[in-house]
Amino acid sequence: EELATRIGYATTTIRRVETDELRPSKVLAEKLADVLDLPSDERADFVRFARGEPSTGLPLPQRLAGPGGRSPAPSPTPSLPPVPPAMRHNLPVQLSSFIGRKKEGEIVRQMLRQPDVRLLTLTGPGGTGKTRLALQVAADVLDDFPDGVYFVDLAPVTVPDDIVSAISQTLDVREQGGRLLIDILKAYLRGKCLLLLLDNFEQIVAVAPHVAELLAHAPGIKILVTSRIALHVRGEHEYAVPPLALPDLKRLPPLERLTQYEAIRLFIERAEAVTNNFSVTNENAPAIAEICHRLDGLPLAIELAAARSRLFSPQAMLGRLERRLKILTDGPRDLPARQQTLHRTIAWSYDLLTDTEKTLFRRLAVFVGGFTLDAVEQVIGEGVGEVIDGVSSLVEKSLLRRMEQPGGDMRFSMLETLLEFAVERLLESGETDALRRQHAQYFLNLAEQASLHWQGTQPRRWVEQLEQEYDNLLAVFRRAHENGNAALMLRLAGALDWFWFYKGQSSEVVQWVQKALALPNAAVPTPERARTLQSLGTLAYWRGDFMPARLSLEASIVTWRQVGNSLGLAETLAYISRVAWDQGDYPVGEKYALEALHLYEELGNRWGVAGARQGLGLIALGLGQTQQARTMFEECLATYRLDGNQLLLGLALLNMGRTFIVEGEYQMARPWIEESLATVRRIKNVLGIYMAAHELGFAVLPAGEVDFAYSLHLEALLMARDIGAIAGLCACLVGLAQVAAARRQLEQAACLLAAIHTGCSVLGAPLTPSNRVEYERTVAAVQRAMSESQYNQAWAEGQAMTVEEAVQYALATGDLE
Repeated sequence: EELATRIGYATTTIRRVETDELRPSKVLAEKLADVLDLPSDERADFVRFARGEPSTGLPLPQRLAGPGGRSPAPSPTPSLPPVPPAMRHNLPVQLSSFIGRKKEGEIVRQMLRQPDVRLLTLTGPGGTGKTRLALQVAADVLDDFPDGVYFVDLAPVTVPDDIVSAISQTLDVREQGGRLLIDILKAYLRGKCLLLLLDNFEQIVAVAPHVAELLAHAPGIKILVTSRIALHVRGEHEYAVPPLALPDLKRLPPLERLTQYEAIRLFIERAEAVTNNFSVTNENAPAIAEICHRLDGLPLAIELAAARSRLFSPQAMLGRLERRLKILTDGPRDLPARQQTLHRTIAWSYDLLTDTEKTLFRRLAVFVGGFTLDAVEQVIGEGVGEVIDGVSSLVEKSLLRRMEQPGGDMRFSMLETLLEFAVERLLESGETDALRRQHAQYFLNLAEQASLHWQGTQPRRWVEQLEQEYDNLLAVFRRAHENGNAALMLRLAGALDWFWFYKGQSSEVVQWVQKALALPNAAVPTPERARTLQSLGTLAYWRGDFMPARLSLEASIVTWRQVGNSLGLAETLAYISRVAWDQGDYPVGEKYALEALHLYEELGNRWGVAGARQGLGLIALGLGQTQQARTMFEECLATYRLDGNQLLLGLALLNMGRTFIVEGEYQMARPWIEESLATVRRIKNVLGIYMAAHELGFAVLPAGEVDFAYSLHLEALLMARDIGAIAGLCACLVGLAQVAAARRQLEQAACLLAAIHTGCSVLGAPLTPSNRVEYERTVAAVQRAMSESQYNQAWAEGQAMTVEEAVQYALATGDLE
């Protein structure tokens, strides 16, 4: 082990030399002679002896003496049996199994076997498993190369010109007189059919033309290279080695299938190797999957983590991975030092960068979840040269990933393991605070710019841009909260109000908005505070938390009045009128909607006027005044068709369809709701899709389209569940109860109807008019079809269910799977 460390070779290689399993290359023998400090007159004989060549008979040095201090007698060169041509190679024996990479191995083999592919470079960041993949492929194609397959480790080569020497020594090509070694090597390779595997090329990439020169003079050879950067010579083919396959954390498959994922299999096998009693179970499998995700599917990182299984359970290890570079240490000692910890592996790549590239790399750590070139140019600042060139260079060196977005835009990101290293370098630089301020300003500007366009004809384009930057936006919230910057948090929350409506809210968003409002300096009446209270109210509303929603919106109204902002006040009044409508409080809802209408008319805001009239139309619908409601919705449609706002158009179309549902005119309702669903699907609005799909389910069932109705209600239910819309779940259960009744699954229908009744009581909100009408019709039909005792028993079972339990029951019962 000491010899291996001192000369930079793997311990397994030295062990095989010591046990006569492997004859060392000339370069290895000479390095051993250097380390053993042999006298100059004995070095040549030592190298010949090590290589198994005829000896001059000179005694070996005393320090190599056997027991008793006596030197062994000179021995003749052992007579080695001839090696079959198909086995001529120096590929190191791998002491651990090769897991996964079936697809990648097949791709590389196919590429290597193509006649026009003579130089193939496997690229990827440190720890991706490039060398292991290359060695496996090289072993698989031995029969394709009659003159052999030879592995050349270039990691110890630090002087670029030494590459020719390293290749020559591996092939046992010797200097002759005054001829250049590269000419001798070219002459040797001419006429040969062999494969050279050049490993770790990145630190000497400047001499890549030598590789091209060898290929040009030896048409029968091929070269397989591993490098963190492509060679960029003519004829090169590149294959970027991807991370290992990972499961979807949101929908983990059953244990049997989960363990077939490459990353999971690697972790399990390596953990079993260090812990006799290790086993994967339903309890620890989710933690193993998340560990592999956090380690980006990098084989080296996963192996280092698995080695810690002797100390931590997967669950305990997961809790320590916030600082993954600190825990992923102590790799196998027979690995090169740079691969014994993940930190050293990344540092190897970082140290090869120029100073300008190092500056850019560490500054990019200010971003979370990726970035665009525009963001880099505006946030990073001066001192990094031309941004496009710098980013391109880091991509080529496998330190950044490039992701093409819809429309051809480019986005870039770092693997999480690389990002943690970059954050360390950024914190050391003293640039962190300034960069975070610039980062926050950039994304605040982006959010506020986007908020000006949501009423336009293409809000989806802005939604998609903010979705891509969601992690960066949340990072601004988090950092602002750490610094107690309430003004920034409130301003950003207000700018994103419309975006959360499009996206579908989440509990994470609610928590950040609440944190912003709770800061001591957030209590001063400002437009930002009023807007944030409005955001919190609308988020609570869409989740079905009607009372908290109403309280937040009422507080927003008070604040808007204090700061004298008529537009903000009108928007919040329109929102709270909708909450009152959902609660069945129609007189209060009408009061708020009328005040909003008056303010919008004074401001000359056509869009606002249409929105207020839509609220008044819903109030009329709740009161059973369907014709008055249709008149209001028709006026809204005229405005939205003219303005081109697809979301508001889709909702107005839906409301028109609802008026016919309430009247029982399903054929007339259907085209309105179908157009609504098509409209919101085009802009991928989750809230709009779940509401329209649900209402369309009501419209198609009377025509006998039971399966279609079920698929629509099921889609709506799953979407409502994903975004946490509890009131929406109650509505969707009405549709599924109808389908169960149509299929004569009467007990299931009765259970669901009872659970809906209980759920609405708990939420403190009745069903919306169309849902209420369909609910009452279904209750009556089920009661007629069942005996009183059967109905009462099923009803009692349903009453004991929560809304969430009723959803699970609906999904698990009979044909409703």
